[in-house]
Amino acid sequence: MEQIGAGVEQVDNIMAQFTAVIRDQAAISDEIIKANSQMNELVQLVSDSVYEQIDSVDIVAHSAEQISAAIGEVSELAQKSLKSTQAMDRSTSLLAAQANDLRRLAETTDESTDSAEEA
Repeated sequence: MEQIGAGVEQVDNIMAQFTAVIRDQAAISDEIIKANSQMNELVQLVSDSVYEQIDSVDIVAHSAEQISAAIGEVSELAQKSLKSTQAMDRSTSLLAAQANDLRRLAETTDESTDSAEEA
């Protein structure tokens, strides 16, 4: 009978140890779950940050495209302005030549008038 009592006591001790191990494992599992949750939150934060950076890069790329387009427009306007300035230069030269012709014509007319008056 004593052996049965001793065996029962050993079984009780083993069951108590087994229960303690199960509690420890449950506590460890809870910690793992908490750590996993924190890790998921960190992954979400990193993911959000990456998406924000991608959005920023998209904005910068779009801005660069707009700047490039504006530079192209300014270049076209500068070329038109240059052509306009060249046309104005040609017109000025033509006007100067016409003014010289008119002055010579006026001088010739004055000389002809003077000659006609003398005659």
